[in-house]
Amino acid sequence: MVFFQILTIIALVLCFVIIFYQSAQLRILKSDYSKVNGYYRVLIKWLTRHLRGKRIEEYFVLNGYRTIAVYGVGELGIALIEYINMTSIVVAYAIDRNAENVYAATDIYRPDECLEAVDVVVVTTPNYYLEIKRELEGKMQCPIVSIEDVIRAI
Repeated sequence: MVFFQILTIIALVLCFVIIFYQSAQLRILKSDYSKVNGYYRVLIKWLTRHLRGKRIEEYFVLNGYRTIAVYGVGELGIALIEYINMTSIVVAYAIDRNAENVYAATDIYRPDECLEAVDVVVVTTPNYYLEIKRELEGKMQCPIVSIEDVIRAI
């Protein structure tokens, strides 16, 4: 009888652990989905406007921005850097919290490092834009814009 009570307790504990683990995994999946969905929306808007003859560099030219910094060196940030490098706009550097472990065709700094002046910072992580903007506002004396805002404006 005691054996079955202990076995029941162990089974309940295992069920709790499995449910907790699956719940944690579900939260991670939802977070990943949100992030990927944000990138997808941005890329579709960018592609649609590009196919209509609209170019991202128009935003920078119209606003008098000649040098930019790109925040976020994930796939979207790298795509923006590579695209802008084919225009007259200068990508002065990129900013990423994981600067030591990423590569881009420009210098990469952490946000806590000394950042030289640029005309504008473009944040390429849509889900974290407001958080990043607040983080940089005290350091940078230029506008900090979201890649979504740039694409929407062209």
